[in-house]
Amino acid sequence: MEIMYKECDVLIPAAIENSITKFNVDKIKTRLLAEAANGPTTFAADQYLTEKGIPVIPDFALNAGGVTVSYFEWLKNIEHSQLGRLNKGWQKKSNEVLMNVLEIEVPPDSHLKEGPSEKQIVYSALQEAMSTAIREVFAKSLEFKCSMRIAGYRMAIEKIAKSYEDAGIF
Repeated sequence: MEIMYKECDVLIPAAIENSITKFNVDKIKTRLLAEAANGPTTFAADQYLTEKGIPVIPDFALNAGGVTVSYFEWLKNIEHSQLGRLNKGWQKKSNEVLMNVLEIEVPPDSHLKEGPSEKQIVYSALQEAMSTAIREVFAKSLEFKCSMRIAGYRMAIEKIAKSYEDAGIF
């Protein structure tokens, strides 16, 4: 754990829950904390870091990629089809037109002739989902002058409230 106290630009606790607490947070010497583990920073430590002006990218924003890809898999299973199946032909045709317009010869085994693979579609969707989420949480933290964690919690509560309102529950 001593390595965690070395001066650094970005500290990424990635393994142990509650590794940064009110008892050791004052030893942390970083400009940014990025939580790759689940719950590595206690509430008291998070407050301390916020007061010191050290931004924390919370675990729910930084390490949600696995859950997000699981969601994509769930959608795929509901539809009983491959991701991207609906637009693969369109993408293939668009690539062909673009290559013809640019007068570029594409080798026969190029992925451009086939359109994106399911893996490429998942990576692209994951990148879009994660970067959008981080941008939105960061923007809300600036708007409300609070930590990214509190901004993310607020956004989640607002979304839940809206879904209840839309359902006519209140």
